[in-house]
Order: sequence, then C-alpha cells, then structure tokens
Amino acid sequence: MDAHGATEPATARGVAAWMGQWWPLPVLAVAALLLAFAFPNPTPQYDEFYHLLAARSLLHEGDLTINEGARPYTRAWLFTYAVAGSQHLLGETHAAARLPSAVSHAALVTLLFWWVRRRVSAIAAALAALLLLVSLHPLHYAATVRFYSPHALAVFLTGVAAFEVVAALREHGVRAIRRWLPWSMLALASFGLAVHLQATTLIAGVALALWVGGCAVRWWARQPTLVRLRWAIGVFCAIVVFEVVMRGVGGWAFVARHYHTPRDWAAQDAGDWAFYHRQFAAWYGWAWYGLPLLALLAWRKQKTVTAFALVMAAVPLALHSALSPKADRYVLHVLPFLFVLVGMGVAGVVEGGRSFLKGSRERATLSPGWRRWGGGLAALAVGVALLYAGYRTPGLTRSVQLIAGAEVNNPFARSDWSSAAASLSPLLREADATVTSAGLKSLYYLGRLDVTVSRQGVRLAKRDSRLPTLRAEPIADPTSVRALRGRHETGVVLIEDEHWRHPAFVTDAVADCLEAEFRPVPVDPAWRLRVFQWGLDARPAMTDKPEGPVGPTPQVSHALPNG
Repeated sequence: MDAHGATEPATARGVAAWMGQWWPLPVLAVAALLLAFAFPNPTPQYDEFYHLLAARSLLHEGDLTINEGARPYTRAWLFTYAVAGSQHLLGETHAAARLPSAVSHAALVTLLFWWVRRRVSAIAAALAALLLLVSLHPLHYAATVRFYSPHALAVFLTGVAAFEVVAALREHGVRAIRRWLPWSMLALASFGLAVHLQATTLIAGVALALWVGGCAVRWWARQPTLVRLRWAIGVFCAIVVFEVVMRGVGGWAFVARHYHTPRDWAAQDAGDWAFYHRQFAAWYGWAWYGLPLLALLAWRKQKTVTAFALVMAAVPLALHSALSPKADRYVLHVLPFLFVLVGMGVAGVVEGGRSFLKGSRERATLSPGWRRWGGGLAALAVGVALLYAGYRTPGLTRSVQLIAGAEVNNPFARSDWSSAAASLSPLLREADATVTSAGLKSLYYLGRLDVTVSRQGVRLAKRDSRLPTLRAEPIADPTSVRALRGRHETGVVLIEDEHWRHPAFVTDAVADCLEAEFRPVPVDPAWRLRVFQWGLDARPAMTDKPEGPVGPTPQVSHALPNG
C-alpha cells in the first residue's frame, strides 16, 4: 500500500474521532447565533446609534463622522469597521449591523466549551456553555450594535491564552517555545483588542496580572537563591519604570478621571458597594448565593482552573464595586468565568452522584434490568433538578420569555422613532429647528439634529466628552428653551417618555415650560414620544385619535435601564 493509502484511513479516523468528541462546537455556535437574532431588539438603543451612524458615514462618505461638521467618532473604531463591513456585504439593515456582536457571542460560547472540555470535563463544559448560551445579559448585548460582546470574547480569550502559556511553561519548560509562544502572541493580541474596545479592560488586566504573578511567585520560590535575587531586582526595576511611565503620560490621572468620575445616569449608584451583589443575586439567585459551595466542589475537581476562574471573576467584581461608574455591561466579561465555576461545581455534584449510584448498583442484589431502571430514574431525577434550577433562575427564564415574545419589562421596549419619523415628516420639513432629547436617534431617523434638550448633554459638553461628535447645541433650562423659540420662527420638540421629567435629561422645569408655552401634537401612544411644536399648523401626527393628553401617561421612573 502506498503512502497515501496508508495515511488516508488514519486521517479519516482522526477526523471522525475529533468530530465524535467536539461535535457540540458547531451546534453551540449555530444555536448562539440563532438565539442572538431571535432576541427581540426591533428598535436600536441609544448608544447603538454611535456605531450605526459612524458605519453609515464610513460606507457613504469614507469617514467616521456622525454629523456634518463634527469630529469623527473613533471610540472602538475597529468594531465600527466590522459593522460597516457587515452592512456592506449584507445590506444596511439593523440585522446586518448586529452580526459582529452575535458572532462574538457565538465564538465566546464555543471557546468556553472547548477550553473547559479540554481542561476539566465534558459535563462541566456543557453546563457552563449552556448557561452562557441562554443567559439574559450575554444575549442582551449579543443582540445590540455595541462592542461589549466582542470585548467579553477578547477578555476571555486573553485569559485562556495566558492560562495556556503558564501551563505550557510549567509542563514543558521555557525551551519548548513552540508550545507557549503562539499562546503568548494570542494573549497579547486579544488583550490589545480588549483595551481598544473598552478602557475597563485594565481592571481585568489587574486580575490576570495577579493570577500570573501568583504562578510566577510559586515558580520563583523553587529557584536557587541567586536566580531569585536576579528576578526580584528585575521585577523591582520593571515596577519603577512602569510608575515613571504612568506619571509621565498622565496615566494615573486618566485612571482617576475615568474610574472615579460619577456618570450622570448612574450617580445614585456611585458609592453603592453592593450594587453588583444585588444584580447577580436578583438574576442568578441560587447560583450566586451558592457560589462558595460550588467553587469548593470545583476546587476538588480541578484546583488550577478553579483558582484561575475565581481570580478572573472576584477581582474585577470587587474593583468595579469600589469604583463610581456601575452598570451590568461593565462586568459582562466576568460572567463566563462565573459560569465556569458554576458548571464545574454542578458537574462535581452530577459526577459524584453518578459514581455513588454506580457503586450502589454494583453492591445491590438486583437483576440487571432493575439496575438499568434505577440508573434511568436517577438520571431523570438529575435532569429534572437541573431544569427546575434553570426555571428558578430569572437570568435564564427572562431570556426565554423575551424570545417567546413577552413584552413586560422588555429591556428593548424603547421609543418607536421609525414610526414617528414616517408620520411626522411633513411637520419636520416645515420646521426651522428640531429639538430632541435623543440626538443620535434624531440623526438616524430624521436625518437632522439642531438642538438637544438634555441636562446630561450640557454637562458632557462642558467636559468636552462625546457631545462634540454630534455638533448639536445642548440646552437644559427653561430660559434656553424660550431663547431658542425666539431665534426660530418654527420648530418641533420630540421627547422620549423615559427622558420626560428625568433629572439627567428633561427636568421638571423644562417639562413645565413645554406644557405651558408650546403646542402639543397628538401622537400614537405606542411611540413612547411626547411631541410639541411652535409656529406650525396644529395638524395631528396621527388620524382618528381622540382628544386628550399628548402621548401616554405612564409612571415615570428616574432609573434608566442599563444600556
């Protein structure tokens, strides 16, 4: 038999063996993509429009400017390029723009399964991957045109690559370059991508540095005295250089400004150390409260992976709890590591129970048929217990409800600007000025933005933050509103319901001014918009609507949803 004839069967057997072991990878990837697109997000959320508008400009104008004459929007520009590339290939639709986030979520689920299967067990990998697959927060951001899903993927890939570098050095030594160098390059590249996408990556970097440093200290303690002295001097010099560089480039000032400056939309949570504890307890109940026990069970199963996942989850959560800006998206990258711990802990229970039942069946004086029945009933009981645990986890059941079409407390139930733009277009064409509380949405749906009425916008403009990317005048008090009306003969004001009488957006004083001095325009309550005008005909924006108050009159919450 020739060489080809000898190798082909072996190759085929190798592929078949690989597929037999890793067939869940493509299944998980496809399932994650389908769930991401099934998750309801008909109307983009506010920050999605930064990338949508920048991608539109990139496709048509060749730059990242989101409003004429404004400076480019360069935050996470690689993600914007990915959005533009997806829309270039598939069409300028919201679904095409969501593809980079959805693909990142699918890649994260499959990567988590692959790595936990490689390092722990198939049961732990399946449980952890399923948790990540259907959890509310990962799906929420997989369904948005935002960079948080790619960021979570980049952070997890950085951690996995760093773990594999340390494992290769421990098992094969420094001279086995081919085993650790590719992982090192991957860790550096993915960490660079994560930093580019989100500045909070530095917090995850602290956790990773602590874990790698701990491993290095264990290695250092086993070395001869002279080697330990050389490494101690080298590390000390590296710390001094790092401190000098950070002071020279203003790094510490940036850290203090970025991580300790309260955001207007989250000022009430700035000093709340228990913020994330309440969030995780509310959404993941038994898994969060039982995490110490689950981590102990995971430790018995695989100590190194457990220690790594604990550090990568606990350190960022502790640091983010101490910092001022708080939101679930800032700790999205923590969830995969938490789910690794939960999956390993539950797998330890399942595998321990299986071993106990196997020993009991061998000791029992029962026929083989009764033993099989007993094993089947035990497996059914474990399956029912896991399903019940999932049912009692709001972070999982809420995803299922939203995908099934439930609208109660839908995080994407936002103002319907698309319908409003179609109905209000005749009125808007006649207006000299357009005033909105959501400038990005005005640009995207109405094609124009003159003035934003937002107290938060005024503060951002004073700090020279993101408002210059809009090039729109922000106003936030009744005097400015009246002055605007004096400068323009006609105009239209559009306020989102969630911004109405909100201290960070349209304050009570501005709302009273609009109600008393501007003419309301009747609109469809489903739009979740309040519309006023001056100097124009009082034509309604919708027909066959009974007279009454403008827009719906729900209870206004001063707590905006995260995102």
